[in-house]
Amino acid sequence: MQASSTQNAFPALVELLRGDANRLGRVLRAIHQSIAAELNQLDQAVTSGDGQLARAAAHRAAMACHLLGEAAAGERLAAIGATRPNSAMDPVLVQRIVQARTELAGVINRTSSLLDDSDRSTP
Repeated sequence: MQASSTQNAFPALVELLRGDANRLGRVLRAIHQSIAAELNQLDQAVTSGDGQLARAAAHRAAMACHLLGEAAAGERLAAIGATRPNSAMDPVLVQRIVQARTELAGVINRTSSLLDDSDRSTP
């Protein structure tokens, strides 16, 4: 993992890990896998109408986004996680999920791009 490309994309994570390229690669891969799984959980929640699943997945994804310094995605996801626990999957919650999903997909694409670059540069 090249710290310079990661530093440009995720400076908050670089600072948290003090620029350690090996740790950056491992943490970025783990976060990437985690947010991809949470995106799948959000999709499943919308399909099944499970508001509790949506809130839990959004909360976990929000924490991961904040670690990366992805404030916009983190805030959108946190808003879902903060909805009333017993609230049903209503149109407003679905719309919040759709908006957050777009942000989260962008984070996944950015992390994927860095990981792909890292895999290509590894001998």
